[in-house]
Parts: sequence; structure tokens; C-alpha cells
Amino acid sequence: IISNDRYCNVLKYLNIYSAQNNDTINTSSEYYNLTPSIKMPNMDVTLDIEMNIKVSSEQETSIVYQINDNKDSTLLWKSISIDKASPFIQAHININRQLVSDTVVYFRTYLWNKKRNDVEISNMNILLHSKKTIHEQNH
Repeated sequence: IISNDRYCNVLKYLNIYSAQNNDTINTSSEYYNLTPSIKMPNMDVTLDIEMNIKVSSEQETSIVYQINDNKDSTLLWKSISIDKASPFIQAHININRQLVSDTVVYFRTYLWNKKRNDVEISNMNILLHSKKTIHEQNH
């Protein structure tokens, strides 16, 4: 296993956001931020997210990612279902550039715990990157 920074450097990807947290997080909030609001260029990006997660069988919990413009209007909103039978989530999501004139957008991802049941998250690794540099994207 290599670090997110090394992964991006070796493949010459633009590392927009990277976070690794080995702590165990317990929450029963309806919304739990997995990332802050991340200011980023409006370009094609990839979200890699993995974590251990424990939820009860009757729980309605998902991971949501969204992109907003500079007026905080939602441009994109997607939900990833959590498989209650698996204690591990791993997702590799390609997200296209938003079809707006904004050159900067704001990305965030959070846990949506609809029934506010207890959730345990551990070994979280999140990487938001682009295969193109800002210079390549503009040409």
C-alpha cells in the first residue's frame, strides 16, 4: 500500500484532496462530513474512497458526494449505497467536469445516516484527483 501523495506523483495525477484517518469514528448524526468543502478546478476528477464501516441491518445509510458552484447551488449530487453485509467500502468514481462556466467548483462528501442509527467508521482513505493537470485541462 502506497500513500495517496506517492500514488499521484508516480502517475502524474493532480492531487486535489487527500485524507487518511486510522481512528475509529462513532456517529449517530444524520450527516457526517467525510471531507470539508474542497475548492477545486472545474475539471474531470476521480474520487477514490475506502473505509471500514459498521451499520445495523435496518439502517438506511449512504455516502453522498456533491459539487456546488460559488453561490452554493448544487450542480451534482450522487449517493452511494452501503452494502450492510460488507464491513468494507471501496469505490472508484469518475466525475465529469460540470457543464457550467465556473472555473472553480466546491466538492464535498458526507455520510447520510437517514435514521440516525449508530455508525462506526475506521481506516478511512479518501483521494480526489485528476488525471490531467490544470494546464492540460485548459488546452
